[in-house]
This record gives sequence, structure tokens and C-alpha cells, in this order.
Amino acid sequence: MSKKKTVFFDAAGTLFYVSHGVGFHYRRIAEKYGVRVDPLYIDQRFHSAYGKASPMALSGKQAEKLWWRDLVRVVFEEVSFPQFDPFFDEVYSSTAKRALETAERVGKRAGFSLDDVVATPEILEMDMGKWEGRPRVEVYTPEMIDKINSNNWRFAPPGGESQRAVEKRMLAWINQTIVSKYPQQANVAVFSHGMAIKCLFRGIMRSSPKQTYKINLDNTSITRLKYTKRGWHLITLNDTAHLLGQERMLDQYASG
Repeated sequence: MSKKKTVFFDAAGTLFYVSHGVGFHYRRIAEKYGVRVDPLYIDQRFHSAYGKASPMALSGKQAEKLWWRDLVRVVFEEVSFPQFDPFFDEVYSSTAKRALETAERVGKRAGFSLDDVVATPEILEMDMGKWEGRPRVEVYTPEMIDKINSNNWRFAPPGGESQRAVEKRMLAWINQTIVSKYPQQANVAVFSHGMAIKCLFRGIMRSSPKQTYKINLDNTSITRLKYTKRGWHLITLNDTAHLLGQERMLDQYASG
């Protein structure tokens, strides 16, 4: 029986070196979040903190991630960060411009940039086919509405998708990308669209297809789901608390 032997090298600083120094690269990352630092100062703090750091107690990617996070926190402890720890381990957005713009605006508050967002066509809105861009009054005639309501789950516009197809697409994506990729605890943000989220929600909750249109989702609302060994759980649906401040401003403007 053949035996395999493996040798691990801590190569950084021995076999290869970081170009421009650690401080240079940390400065570039900090600037993405509006924080300006002296790269030489950060470089000095890094080497000092690294030399004093305790050995990693546990093995595994999660333990290594936490060890490095704590080290970098020490390096930047005298620097004012608006949000040191990111809210999300990963951020996904549909490739639609409006979804990416929303993700970019949220990122300014949540500690990520548009460069961190994974643009994903699988979570686009329902494809309306030849109906795309046409006035609703031309498309949704009383006869067409009756036809849609007779089997809204399977009905598809000419050249477009049915709710069933969207549900299948969204479920496949979330199971392959989220459930399989994150076996341990993780916070993931997904910027998608109203009907796509409704179809996903119907599939997760296994509700009647006739109830899908009754789910109300406002623009930029937040829906939170949690996945455990027992499956998916709904935490919040159509949360718009973050919009209250804007509504007050509009009310004041209208009354003024």
C-alpha cells in the first residue's frame, strides 16, 4: 500500500513576500469603506500584532477566519471604522441594474462595496417574454386575467416564464448556492425581485399557488429567512422599517 506524505510550509515571508507590504493592501481595503490610514503605520501595527498573537487553538476554515479577524481588529483598534465587522459573509444580486444599485446603496451602510457583490442572473425577476415593456392595459385585458387566474402557477406569457418555472429556478439556486455552500452559520444577503421572491417563498413554505399573489412585497422591503436542519423558517416578511425616516421626510415636505 502506497503512503502519501504531505509537508506544509508557512510560506509568507519565507518563500514569497507580499508586494508593497501589508499596510499598502490594508489601506486599499480600508479606503473602500471611506477610511484613510497611513500604510506604514498599519504595516508596523500588523507585524507587532502578528508577533504577539497566540497560536491558533483550533483547525478549520472557520477557526482560521476568526483568528485573522481578531488579528486585524487589533491592527485597526486605534482607527475609527464605521462598521468593522461586515453584516454579511456573502452578498448576491440579480444582474438587473435596479437590484445592483440597491445593493450598492445598502453596502455603504452595511460595510461592503459593489465589488464584493456576486452578480447572479439566476435570481432575476420573472421573464415576461414578449410582454416586456408593453402597457399593462394592453396586456391584462379581462379575458387575459381570467386565463391567468385559471392556472396562475403554470401560465406563462408568450416567450416568458411561469411562476412554476421561476420557483424551480429560485429553489435550485438557493439550495445549490446557499444551503450547500454554507454548512455552518453564515449571514447572506440576496438582492432580487418581488415575484421571484414570492415564488421562492411559495416553494419554501409549500403553500397553495393560488396564494402567491396575496403576498405583499414593497420595493426595497426586507424578508428574512433562516435555514436549519429542520428546513427553512420565516423570520420577517416585507419589513419596511428602514423606510420610515424617508416617509417622514416626504410628509414634512408635503405639509410644508
